[in-house]
Amino acid sequence: MKLGPLAFPAWTALVAAGLCALGVALGNWQSDRAAQKRVIADGLARYQRAPATRLGADAVAAGDYLWHRVEARGEFDAKHTLFLGNRLYRGRPGYYVVTPLRIENGPRYVLVLRGWLPSSGNAPPAHAVPPGIRVITGLAVPGVARIYEPGAPGHGRVRQNIDVARFELESGLSLHPFFIEQRDASEEGLVQDWPAHDALLDRHRMYAGQWYSLAALSVIIFLVLSFRNGRPPHIA
Repeated sequence: MKLGPLAFPAWTALVAAGLCALGVALGNWQSDRAAQKRVIADGLARYQRAPATRLGADAVAAGDYLWHRVEARGEFDAKHTLFLGNRLYRGRPGYYVVTPLRIENGPRYVLVLRGWLPSSGNAPPAHAVPPGIRVITGLAVPGVARIYEPGAPGHGRVRQNIDVARFELESGLSLHPFFIEQRDASEEGLVQDWPAHDALLDRHRMYAGQWYSLAALSVIIFLVLSFRNGRPPHIA
């Protein structure tokens, strides 16, 4: 069916405008993600070679510690140890082991991401938590990478994800608003070969370029089709 003289340009204008807006919006989102990764990379470059900052039992702001090397002295709370399932390391399934550390001389805790533990088939995860006062050194991070979790967030010692604020309410522990990604020598045989936090910087930039290209392409196609239809672009 032959379209009227105004219907074709107006129809293509709507499609082109929608694709352009989508491409720009998604490109901006990926650019923002790249900027966040750049901030992380810059912070890591500045702080990882600096002396570790001692973490005390007083309340602190997360922004003052994130991406810094930190040191905490205290005792692990074994009964609140969590196992985050479906975590892969070099293609092998396993768990991230998270245990709260009670800061010495105070009532406050910090969640320590202690390492990766391989899965033992269908057997439930089990791992001994060392007793006594320990000094933990690592990187202050805002959280643990989330994985897809159908339905309501899980409970119990084995779960998929963990959030500091939610676990604070669940456990009744007073927690610092971040994790320590432990990076000292592990005496319990846990793997501490953590993924690089700025690893996706270039990928986000690439995705942003692709979405911006889609936005530009939609405009170009609209112009070409409009002129081929024998009319200049017309939006009304």
